[in-house]
Amino acid sequence: MTDDGQNERPSYQYYLGDIINVEAVVKQFFHVPLRVYVERCVATIAPDMNSIPNYVFIENNGCLIDARITGSSSKFMARTAENKLQFQLEAFRFQNVDSGMLYITCHLKATSTLRPIDAEHRACSYINGWKEASGQDAACGSCESGGFGGTGGNQGAGIAANPGQTAGRKIRDVSQRENNVFEWEGDVTLGPIPIGERVVA
Repeated sequence: MTDDGQNERPSYQYYLGDIINVEAVVKQFFHVPLRVYVERCVATIAPDMNSIPNYVFIENNGCLIDARITGSSSKFMARTAENKLQFQLEAFRFQNVDSGMLYITCHLKATSTLRPIDAEHRACSYINGWKEASGQDAACGSCESGGFGGTGGNQGAGIAANPGQTAGRKIRDVSQRENNVFEWEGDVTLGPIPIGERVVA
């Protein structure tokens, strides 16, 4: 997405330090108002989310830990609609890896807006403390307990940019109902996203 979050970015080329703007949107289901969450995101240099190296930058049910680990400006944006969630990631490259390509795979969840924002349904960023995208900061209380670790392999030190299209989609669970409350989960992959190094003149 463009920096204003309104349109698709015309180019997928990013450079170290650029901001990648990502948006998740869910459509209404049978007139049930839905709220979307990004539960987990991992960056890799291959489409396989389990490949190595990898860097988990959202974990623990919606805690965006990149800023907590690296001091970057990565964060969830304040919600403008329940069915839409945007986040920013500073573009980075993996250390000691020649490839400048990134894939970002995120696990998304959509639930009825009747379900409260809590420790399992949240969008938390570290901005001088943990802040929740809908203002329910108390829901972020357990983000510090996550451990701040990737699932394995070399972790990235850097910054994220704005991915464009969904390259692959794996639906784990569709139309799951718990206690008569609609819930959907699925994985979405963005990429490849080329991350270049800026040439100093």
